[in-house]
Amino acid sequence: MIDNTKHYLHTNMAKKYINGFFNRLLIIGLFASMIFSSCSKSTKVEPEETISAEYSIQDVRYFIDTNSKIDTVKVGLKDTTLYNSGNVLVVQKFTGNFNKLIKTSRFQLTNLDALPKDVKLDDLFVNVPQNWYSNSSFDLFPEQFPFNEQANQKLYSLASRSTEALTINVPPKSKIVVNYSILAYNMTCSFSAILQNKTTGQRYPVTGTWKDLLRYDNSHIKLTEHLLTANL
Repeated sequence: MIDNTKHYLHTNMAKKYINGFFNRLLIIGLFASMIFSSCSKSTKVEPEETISAEYSIQDVRYFIDTNSKIDTVKVGLKDTTLYNSGNVLVVQKFTGNFNKLIKTSRFQLTNLDALPKDVKLDDLFVNVPQNWYSNSSFDLFPEQFPFNEQANQKLYSLASRSTEALTINVPPKSKIVVNYSILAYNMTCSFSAILQNKTTGQRYPVTGTWKDLLRYDNSHIKLTEHLLTANL
């Protein structure tokens, strides 16, 4: 009888130990699950990076139509006065230059709303007209301008005619006013081009008007003689 009682006590204690052990494992598992769940919720999911499309402008063509025109305006370059207060003729030199001439360009697009919303016209550059011939052909300015609707500027060089020198005879007791000018040819003409998505290859036709300075030509020097006043 005593042996049976001992056996029962040992068996009961073993069951309690096993049940306690499994209970502890269950608690540890639940605790670990809570920690893992908490860490998972706090993990920040970064948004996927969107890659901006790249565009290029191609097949730019300029042409004359019923809305095209060329206007000229005289641009003053340098007015200089040469003095001779003496009693004998004086020879002086006048030197003019075209170093401050400006080439301007501006595009006006007729179908701007049909272009992709992410295209940046400021990042696209094209050559623009610098001369027009009677056979409707164009020469293009060597430097490129932004393909946008803003008034853009670059220095304009007349190459070998960058300076002009003139010898002027100034009579005694007189002054000569030198008026120096050049004609600016401003043009309005139509254009067409193709905007292409370099990633997908999709092409968008672009039309509109190009305007502003075409070229400079026909410089002019005018000399006007005046007698010096007695109080000079």
